[in-house]
Amino acid sequence: MSLTEYVEKCFYYNARCLGNCVFIGLVNDQDKWYPEQFCDFLFSSAGYLSEDLAKLLETRSGKGARWLYPDDFEQIFQQEPSSDYRQYIVDVGKYAFYKETGGVGSYERYPGAYLRTTDMAVNTCLSLLRVASEEKAEDIETLMLKDKGYLMGLASHYLLIQLFLRRMHRPNDVVFLPDKRLDSNDTSNRTMLRNYDQSIDDSTRMIYVPEQLHPMWIQDDAGTIATGHLEFMGTTGMMLRVSDQQVPQYFDTIVKNFVSGITY
Repeated sequence: MSLTEYVEKCFYYNARCLGNCVFIGLVNDQDKWYPEQFCDFLFSSAGYLSEDLAKLLETRSGKGARWLYPDDFEQIFQQEPSSDYRQYIVDVGKYAFYKETGGVGSYERYPGAYLRTTDMAVNTCLSLLRVASEEKAEDIETLMLKDKGYLMGLASHYLLIQLFLRRMHRPNDVVFLPDKRLDSNDTSNRTMLRNYDQSIDDSTRMIYVPEQLHPMWIQDDAGTIATGHLEFMGTTGMMLRVSDQQVPQYFDTIVKNFVSGITY
C-alpha cells in the first residue's frame, strides 16, 4: 500500500473504534445500564480525538488520503455517506457495531465490539507509524511521536475504554503497573510489531512495543492472581484489581509507560 492508503486505513479503523464507542454508549445510555461516567467519557473524548485524527489527512504526506466507507454501507443503512468528519466517525462506528453484533437491531450489551475495534485502532496506528518511519514522512512521525499529546490522547482513550469495560464485566481482572518506565534501549523486553501487523514482511525493520505491557490486563475469572507489589515477566510493579479504587490514580503512569516504550 502507499503511505496515503495507510493514512486512510489508520483513520478508518480509529473511526470504527471511536464511533462504535459513542454509538454503543448512546444506545445503552437510554436504559442507564452503563455508568453515567463512562458515557460522559465517551462523548467528550470522541470529539477532540476525532479532530486529532483528522490532522492525519491534512499532513503533506497524507494529502491524497480519502475517507473510507464500507462498500455495503448505503445498502445496509439506506443513507449516503456523510461529508462531515464527525458524522463520518459515527457512521463508521455504527457500521462496526452492526458487523460486531450481527444486525442493526442487536442492541444487547456487547463488550466484545469495544475490545475488537480498540485493538484494530491501536494496530493501525502502529502500522502507520512504521511506514511513516520507513518512508521518512517526518510530518506524520512528528504528529504521532513528537506531539506527545496526540499519541498519549489515543493511548489513554483506548486504555480507559478497556479499564471501564473490565470494571463492568470482569472485575477480577488485574492491571499490572511497572515501577518505572521501561528502558526503550533494552532489547530484551521488546516484542516486534509483527505480532500486531500480520502483513509485515520478515525483512522489514520493526517498531517495538515493550513486552511487559502486552499482558497489562490479566484475565482472572477465579480471582486467584495475587495482587500487591511483586515481580511479573522480569519487572517489578503493582498488581491491582481493575475494580480497585487505586487504579485511576495510576492510570496516567500506565499511559506514559505505554507511549514511552514504543521505539523504532
